[in-house]
Order: sequence, then C-alpha cells, then structure tokens
Amino acid sequence: MGNMWPQERSPRPARRGIVALVPVLAIAGAFFLSTASTLPPAQANAAISAPSAALAMDAEFCPRDATAMRHRAAYLVDLHKPLGEERQSLPGDLFDRLADGLDKGDELAVFAVSEYALAPRVPLGRLCKPYAAADVARDTKTRLAAGESECGELLAQMPHALRETAAAFCEQRDRLRQRVDDLAARATTPSTHAHLVEAIEETVAAFPATAPATTLHVFSDMFQEADWYSHAQTDSRRWEFPDFAAEREQAIAPLPAEPNTLATAVEIFYLRRRGSTGRTEVRERHQAFWTDYFATHALRPTFHDPVL
Repeated sequence: MGNMWPQERSPRPARRGIVALVPVLAIAGAFFLSTASTLPPAQANAAISAPSAALAMDAEFCPRDATAMRHRAAYLVDLHKPLGEERQSLPGDLFDRLADGLDKGDELAVFAVSEYALAPRVPLGRLCKPYAAADVARDTKTRLAAGESECGELLAQMPHALRETAAAFCEQRDRLRQRVDDLAARATTPSTHAHLVEAIEETVAAFPATAPATTLHVFSDMFQEADWYSHAQTDSRRWEFPDFAAEREQAIAPLPAEPNTLATAVEIFYLRRRGSTGRTEVRERHQAFWTDYFATHALRPTFHDPVL
C-alpha cells in the first residue's frame, strides 16, 4: 500500500517521543518476551503438522506465505480512560466477538493505543485460524446460534490432530483475551495523551496491498489527545473537521490530496464519555467529525453506539 497515510510527526511530539520511545519499546518487548510463542513447542509443532492445515503455518497458526491470508483484521483498543466495573469487560467481550468471526485463513492482530507520538500503538498479539469453523463440530451452527464459542467445549469425536490444533488455538485465544482484560483493569485514571489518529493511520498503513480484504475495529471514546490537537481541550462546538485539518497541517503534515482507495472497512465500538459525548448533540457532532475524517481516506465508519 506504500505510504498512503502520512507518517510524519511534528518536531514537538518528536522531541517528546524520542525520550518516550524507550518505555514503549520496553512494554512491547515485555509482551513479546512473555509470549514469544504463545504455544508450548509440542503443541505448536503438532498444530503446524496437523493434516487439517492446508498451508505451512508458523507457531501462531498464521500462514508463512502472507499472501495466502483470506482476511486480515486489526483490533485497536484505546484504554486511556477509566471504564468502571460495569464496562471493564467490554474490550475483552468485543475481542471474543471478533475471534468468533474468524474462519480459516483469517488473521486478527490486536493493538493498544499508547501515549507516545512516535510509537502510537503497542502490539498485544495476533490470532490466526488454522481450520474452518465447520471442521470442529457437526453442530457448530446450533452452538454458535446459542451464543457459545467453538472454544467452549470441543467434541470428543474430532480427529486427534484437529482436536490438538483446536485446543492449542483456543489456548492462544484465551491468553490474548487475558492481555486485553489486564489492560482494561488498569484503566483507572484518564491519560492526558492518547494518540488515536496516529495509531489508526499506522494500523491502516500496515495493511499489505496484497490482502484481499482488510478491516479495522476500534474500541474507544474517540478522543484524540495529543499536543497538536485535543478533543478534551477543545470546545465541543469547535469539533469541526476543517479546524482539525488546519491544526494538523500546521503541526504535522496535511492530509493526502488524493484519498486512500484501499477497500478497508472501519468498525467503531463507540464509548460515550460522561459529561461530554453522553449528550446527544455533542455525540452527533463528534461522530460527524470522525465520519469526515475517514471520508478523506475514502472510508465510511460504522458506529456501534451503544457498544453492545
């Protein structure tokens, strides 16, 4: 896809980011060191060599030939605002919903929005499905219609190799869900920085041009909180996209003259902010702002509001 989405950073965030990049890399490194392979070696080898796998796969069940991916999706989680006990499980529940929608040849990569302009997102992990949903049980449709995950209880009559592969995939899925839950539990105080725009653009820019289908899923209150633009510090009556674009052009770089024509779908799980976007007129203005933003990239977001 190339650099169709601007990657430049303003001098001011760059100076902050150089210093801030060290803790971000440490955080990302900690995640990868703790999950360098999310499967025990024996399970990973069994999964890769399973007869049900038509393609050569790595230890995370992703095809070694990236062009063989059927669908690539990214889940971007913004956890810089307190969720409260009643909403703390939402990011993980939405991850489960996306994971349940995977089929053979699909990839789901999960990222957390960071506070740092030069590293606006932290990778939490990725999940690839090594088998078709219909392969794991004869009554898949019945169980899924009842709201059950295929990882709930694997049927005894599965072929041994497929059962091992499915069990290893489900273990990997559970670990990734736990990371999302752990971050959500830590979201107790609001952050003054959340580089949401930068995280979105870095995520979409990373989608390969060879992918036949790509989707972006965002869980957030959709507040951009950066030195060059802040929804919280801007009067909501001035949440107009032209004002944002002018601020961006002065601080970072203008949006591209030609829209990004990559066929990427955007799904936003919109978290209302009490005292602000909890009010209908403010929320409508806010969502219109983001609709205009994505329109500059030839994308039309779908808002889920309320989230569930």
